[in-house]
Amino acid sequence: MGATVAVFAGIGLAETGAIVGRILDDSTGKLVAARIYLTDGEGKPYFVKNEDGEPLPFHDNTDGDTLIREAYSLTASQPFHAELPAGEYTLTIERGKEYLPLTRTLTCVAGQTREYSFRLLRLFDLNKLGWYSADCHVHTPLEQLPAAMLADDVNVAFPITAWTISDQQPPANLRGTHPVPEKANSSRSTRPTSTGISTPSTRFSVSTMWRIRLVRS
Repeated sequence: MGATVAVFAGIGLAETGAIVGRILDDSTGKLVAARIYLTDGEGKPYFVKNEDGEPLPFHDNTDGDTLIREAYSLTASQPFHAELPAGEYTLTIERGKEYLPLTRTLTCVAGQTREYSFRLLRLFDLNKLGWYSADCHVHTPLEQLPAAMLADDVNVAFPITAWTISDQQPPANLRGTHPVPEKANSSRSTRPTSTGISTPSTRFSVSTMWRIRLVRS
């Protein structure tokens, strides 16, 4: 990991600094997409931007049962940028299962821009062996799915935009970000249980047409 420093000045910048990062495949030296977890000393997450200062796709969710918060940015194969309050930060980079995760401590200095290069070690390349990765249970919003696939190095993904957690309710988009793609058909039926007592249940089915689109970095 290398770093260079530039000094900038301006009104309102006295307590802030910036970092610019490049994530590289260690064997090829090429820029790669990845997940970026960036937190301060108290665990507060920060999200990065692209070279033009535009926010990158991000995920920020707290599990209702465990109260564990997962927050990260999805960067493409290009440098990323973040303006931060001066202080120390923990940066973790992940790229699927074929690369070793990388964690570094960064220091953001007021009035300075520090540039870093992060090299990810690839353990193996299954595509070269004729194997391709897939995720068949994806709840990622559709507008973020291409970025997520590239960052996680997934070749094929099957998004789920409508689902149910009860056999008494038809499928619905529980996040409310996309409408149910096709009408769910329900039929009332009776099924036997292990006790021999018949109980009513409702079965739901949704007809689906898959569209597979090649996502390129």
